[in-house]
Amino acid sequence: MSDYPIPSYAAHIWLAGDTLWLGFPPLTEGGSSHSVPYPANERGITLIIETLRERRKGERSLGSHGSPTKYQTERALVDDRKYNILLRALRESKAATEKEKQDATAFLEELGL
Repeated sequence: MSDYPIPSYAAHIWLAGDTLWLGFPPLTEGGSSHSVPYPANERGITLIIETLRERRKGERSLGSHGSPTKYQTERALVDDRKYNILLRALRESKAATEKEKQDATAFLEELGL
């Protein structure tokens, strides 16, 4: 690892499935850090770059463009077609899982278990 110091406006980034996560260090000493998900697509990467540019300018209070909340990121993506397709698929998957759970419970009750 180099001796190059990490700037105060740096953030962590990682990929989990189809989600890019941007992790922000605590805003105050002893404070809590937070992470915000972005879709792993062109629009998500664009938003991450915009966020990092704002952090470099010094905007780092929670809820600012340099340290957004999950809600702010979701609102910025509300018109993104690919993101909405992903959300719809997740909702449908969750609904299917709930139905399977109910069917399994009903089957076990039939068996007397």
